Amino acid sequence: MSLNPVAAYLATDLRSSQSQGKARCAGIVVVLVLALGLGGCALNSFGLPGGLPVPPGGGTLSITRTTLVNGIQGRGYTISITTSGGTGALTSCSIIGGALPTGLSVGVDPANASRCRITGTIAASVTPGGVTFTVQAADTGTPSATASQVFLLTVRAEFAITTTGAMLDGVQGRTYGNAPQTPQPVNTSASATVGNAPLTSCTFTVTASNPGFNLTPAPAGAACPLSSGATPLSAAGNYTVRLSVVDSPIIDPVLGGTVVPAGTVTNTLAAPTLTVRAPLASALAQSTNATPNTALLPAVEFRSYGRGAQAAGAPQFTATGGIPSSTGNYGWCLFAGAIPAGFTTVPGPISTDCATPTAVASVTPLTLESTAAGAASGPTAFTLRVSDSGNAAVPAGTSTQATALTINSALSIAVNFGSLPDAVVGRPYGGAGFTAVIYTASNGLGAYTFSTPASVAAPGAAFPTPMACVAAATTFTCSSAAITAADGTYNNIPVSVNDAGNAAVPGSAAASVTATITRSLTIRKALTFASVNYGNPLPAAVNGRLWGGGVAGLTPLIYTAQDGLGGYSFAVSGTAFPTGILCVTSAATFTCDTSTTPAGVTGAPGAYNGILVNVNDTANATTPDALASATQPAAISRNLTVNAEISLTSVVPDPGNAATSAAVIGRAYGAPGGRTSPVYTFAGGLGGYTITTPTIPGWMACTPTPPTLTCDSGATTVAAGPSTITVNVVDTANAATPAKSPAFADTRTITVNADISLTSVVPDPAAATSAAVIGRQYGAPGGKTSPLYTFAGGLGGFTITTPTKPAWMTCTATPPTLTCDSGATTVAAGPSTITVNVVDTANSTTPANSPAFADTRTITVNAALAIALAQNSADLTGGAPAVLAPGVTGRTYARGAQATTGAVNYTGTGGTGSSTYRWCISAGAVPAGFVDRTLVVAVSTTCTLGGSTAAASITLEADPVTGGAATYNFTMQLGDGGNTTTPDSFAVPTSSSQDTRVVINADISLTSVAPDPGNAATSTGVIGRTYGKAPQSPPVYTFAGGIG
Repeated sequence: MSLNPVAAYLATDLRSSQSQGKARCAGIVVVLVLALGLGGCALNSFGLPGGLPVPPGGGTLSITRTTLVNGIQGRGYTISITTSGGTGALTSCSIIGGALPTGLSVGVDPANASRCRITGTIAASVTPGGVTFTVQAADTGTPSATASQVFLLTVRAEFAITTTGAMLDGVQGRTYGNAPQTPQPVNTSASATVGNAPLTSCTFTVTASNPGFNLTPAPAGAACPLSSGATPLSAAGNYTVRLSVVDSPIIDPVLGGTVVPAGTVTNTLAAPTLTVRAPLASALAQSTNATPNTALLPAVEFRSYGRGAQAAGAPQFTATGGIPSSTGNYGWCLFAGAIPAGFTTVPGPISTDCATPTAVASVTPLTLESTAAGAASGPTAFTLRVSDSGNAAVPAGTSTQATALTINSALSIAVNFGSLPDAVVGRPYGGAGFTAVIYTASNGLGAYTFSTPASVAAPGAAFPTPMACVAAATTFTCSSAAITAADGTYNNIPVSVNDAGNAAVPGSAAASVTATITRSLTIRKALTFASVNYGNPLPAAVNGRLWGGGVAGLTPLIYTAQDGLGGYSFAVSGTAFPTGILCVTSAATFTCDTSTTPAGVTGAPGAYNGILVNVNDTANATTPDALASATQPAAISRNLTVNAEISLTSVVPDPGNAATSAAVIGRAYGAPGGRTSPVYTFAGGLGGYTITTPTIPGWMACTPTPPTLTCDSGATTVAAGPSTITVNVVDTANAATPAKSPAFADTRTITVNADISLTSVVPDPAAATSAAVIGRQYGAPGGKTSPLYTFAGGLGGFTITTPTKPAWMTCTATPPTLTCDSGATTVAAGPSTITVNVVDTANSTTPANSPAFADTRTITVNAALAIALAQNSADLTGGAPAVLAPGVTGRTYARGAQATTGAVNYTGTGGTGSSTYRWCISAGAVPAGFVDRTLVVAVSTTCTLGGSTAAASITLEADPVTGGAATYNFTMQLGDGGNTTTPDSFAVPTSSSQDTRVVINADISLTSVAPDPGNAATSTGVIGRTYGKAPQSPPVYTFAGGIG
């Protein structure tokens, strides 16, 4: 069976298709495909299951695009025509019917060989309308396949700018076409059939320069709105508006991309024109007034303004520019403030409601005038506003002129003093640095003229000689060199003034206005001192005390002044008062004291000579003070001495100094003991001292001889008890300075020592625990503690000696201690008394102790260790060795009936005493079973301090003897444990020993019996016969052992 092409293709390429992952019906085999069809599988354009590869050739070529987008005259045009089927790439695309518009051509699309492409620029000469043509495409198959399609291409006309000619006028400084005004459109012919609306860009070129136009809002459909937006037009002038307008590109709705680009059209040959007018401006002018907007020439109450001879002085308001109404008028109104009272505008009153301004021809000025100005006021500020009409594109504009008009009060004159300040004979008045009498004209209109009578030498209705007055623009200033006229009061001195007018107001001379004011002036006598209450020198002061005030009874220093201008001020020059003395001015007096300084005079002690007090009065506004005018009276000089407060300048020797002036109980103090008595010396204060001693020790006597005080023990000696000495000193007051209160006080505590004493001696050489032993060292040389004497009391600086001590003893003094021991030797027999003497060192007030302090003690010196051995009252001491009574093994020894007679007693003597004895077996061994009777223990065989048996004596016994029969040799050794000062005998060593021997026998025994009566073979007796008689042998018993 033959296969159709599809089946053949599947049979040959299915494996490849599967290997590439393209088969979506992998479970269908070729046979089922042929037999059952392809139900349930999606098919591609070749009738194959989806996902299988398309055969490389053999399909029908067709053009799949059926319509073209429009083109536009003079613009480029590019569009692709899609195909399907066929074999391989297209080999050609051509027009086989009709013709393309001029400028276009067709060919294979170089970007995609399966498409045809029409491209080029449609000639501007092509008539708008539809063009029909047939496109044929051919592929690379053999034979080549072709396909064709008839297309209609519509060519649109290019769009144009349709707005020409003039536009509405604009105004410099205002927006153009901005809401709520209407933008001025530049229209075009762009539409869906002409060009390609909507517009996408409008570009302005304004000549000669752009005053501020832009696209606001963006292009609207086929129009370009001309507007300045929110930006005002910048300059007046005539402008040509050229535009470059861009419409939208045409996009391929099938394949995307631009087919026809956007087109750009300009209006270079028929550009509209725009006139921008100058801004609306207003102006205000007034004759002789360079700054009328700041203020108009002032008016004067009740006088005319801008009338009659002063008509040329009326202010004029004018307007120019902007866009007046169609009748050539501007609108005027009162924009702010109010027209001053009595004034009106000419040619007529203007509206006070700027919503309905008053129309005034643009060529007519507006003036302000008055027949009689109202009451004084001002400046009264007001603003006039002028407005124009604007047009549909330009909002109405306004301009304002603000100014102010002051209506001055009627002419008046004032003087800078309500009452003229007093003058003083011999001083200037109102000169340099001071205020002259100044009369000031005010109100009216200035250009004032002043007058006053000539000065006089005695009180009258004129200024005193040589006073004179000088006129200025608004002032009349009166002053004088040193007054030479007599003192007294010059009453009702007159000064008068007239004024002049201005360009708008007539002068006061024409109105017969004159202003006059009168004042009176008093001339005083020269300044002098009246009195000072203390002569020279002033009463002495004391540092730290009040002076002249602060407590009752003290008189301050008072200076009194008179005449001049009053308001007196006093000053201290030359030498200043000492710190603490303050001076206070009260009216005409200058009081100096310490009433406000509780600490009193704190200035350094010394002489304050040449304290100068000057008085001055207080200048007033016109007259200098006495100092400035060189009329000050001479200063008054005083001297003042400030003494230091009472002080103890010295106390020699110082009883409070323990190192130099300590006292000792039982000894004299000061001169009575041959030493120096403390002498107090005082200075300062006011002198005339009273010296007392409210507190002194009971044993002390003090004698004052101001300014000194001497204290010592007098006829007694120092005793225990309070040892504080307080000395009080009071001086004598003067008129300005009180006596010292409270009294100067000096308190010291005398160190009163107990006399020399032995505070401790450790260990005490006289104590039993400090006994010495002949032949041993004593104290530190033997590794024990050396007796240390410690002394206290007295004055210190001890000299310690030992006039009596054992020959073997060495003592070393390191005051306040003394150490004694055996030094490099050992204790020997002989005297054992030690006497220690101590002498201290005298100080400034107290002698050394005499006789010396003495301490005597006796040291116990024990003999060397020794052992006494006794048994049954027999002294066995010594021997080589000592032999004890024999014992018997298995029996008691020195027990029971033999406890007294058989006791073996070892008794020790010497050393550091029986309480410290130590016993041991140093050689050999005692028979087993022997123990100490008291301790019931075997005697130690360890001969050391810690290993020996501690007992006062040793008594040997046994209960029973358990050792075997033998002769026992052993050495009993005695040692001691030492004491605080003496080393133990084992450490030296200096122990004692006793060699001893004891024989232990076996107990009684039958050593033999022969013949043995118990032996039947050899010793059987026969009744009736002799037994053991000769010649037979009797049984003989032989015994041994025991004591015998």
